[in-house]
Amino acid sequence: MGESAFYECINLTNITIPDSVTRIEEEVFGGCYSLINVVFENTNGWKVGDIDIFSTDLADTSIASEYLKNTYCWNVWTRES
Repeated sequence: MGESAFYECINLTNITIPDSVTRIEEEVFGGCYSLINVVFENTNGWKVGDIDIFSTDLADTSIASEYLKNTYCWNVWTRES
């Protein structure tokens, strides 16, 4: 997913990250204040820099949303396939 792809899409509330996605660039969901549910089709193997993201966190749609729009918004996400 390209940098700032959904930046400031204030009406975006839900999104599914397909299994085919292995990289999420910086600020993809920055400013998406209404985003409350993010579903990862594959929650395994995600990293933000050197930080491993727990698959259990990404399985929780509200935690996943918080990570993408706030906590790790300014970082590149990668997934080992």
